[in-house]
Amino acid sequence: MLPLVTVTLEPSVKRDWGRMADALAQLTAGDDSFHCSIDRDNRQIIVGTQRETELQDALTRLDREFHVKVNVGPPQVSYRETITQAIESDCVHKLEIGGPDAFVRLRVRFEPLPTGEDISFGSVPNSDKLIREILPIVEKGLKAAMQSGPVAGYPMIGVRATLMDAERQNADAPLATFCIAAGACYREAVPKARPTLLEPIMIADVITPDAYMGDVIGDLNSRRGLIDSMETQGEERVITAEVPLANLLGYAKSLSALTRGEGSFTTKFSRWEPPLLPFEGPPFRPAIGMRA
Repeated sequence: MLPLVTVTLEPSVKRDWGRMADALAQLTAGDDSFHCSIDRDNRQIIVGTQRETELQDALTRLDREFHVKVNVGPPQVSYRETITQAIESDCVHKLEIGGPDAFVRLRVRFEPLPTGEDISFGSVPNSDKLIREILPIVEKGLKAAMQSGPVAGYPMIGVRATLMDAERQNADAPLATFCIAAGACYREAVPKARPTLLEPIMIADVITPDAYMGDVIGDLNSRRGLIDSMETQGEERVITAEVPLANLLGYAKSLSALTRGEGSFTTKFSRWEPPLLPFEGPPFRPAIGMRA
């Protein structure tokens, strides 16, 4: 499960790189929702979770349990990308061996799936022997390529890739060359398939004293929130709203200020949606460190 919100970390003291790495390894052990990766260009560690509150808990544990002081970058939402129209790609990959006319060729069809579905791979019915043989290799190449979308470098979701045809001009050509050709098909076709960004939409349950309900609802509306329901629990109100994750960053402090420390909230992931245009939330940055 890829993270929805990430931050960059570096130790406050350079000699603590090893201690920080050991602490993060213990935090990630057995926790599929906590991810660590490396941004080698900027010499930073990127950590991510499903919720900002989980991220804050992990950072608190770094300090209190492992006694590692870190510099923390601003939280960033991990978007996804998809395509909105079908397209086919017919790519030829020339080989460095077997003469000037040696090549492998792939024809791959990319189609959009319902928003939120994963990536699907397959081949045409009654495929020939070569297609059946290379399908796992082509799938490997496409999976690797789809970790970086054409819009801003975020992972792709909601795409079906179908291997339609394949050809190998030189019988001695390594099958691994089809993996390279698969990546080339993706990079050639997908930017032309009307790719779009997807943002995570969260369900937020906000508990507030009745006296602050109006201010809390107004604040949620300003965060592109859609109110689903309001219930009464004693002297408190429970407000359920759908809010883009980008507009919930830092919400804990805002809610505390609105309710004089008496409000609380929980969130859970709901679905992926294209951002409203014009996008009024915080500007997104190109994805970094998405590959482990």
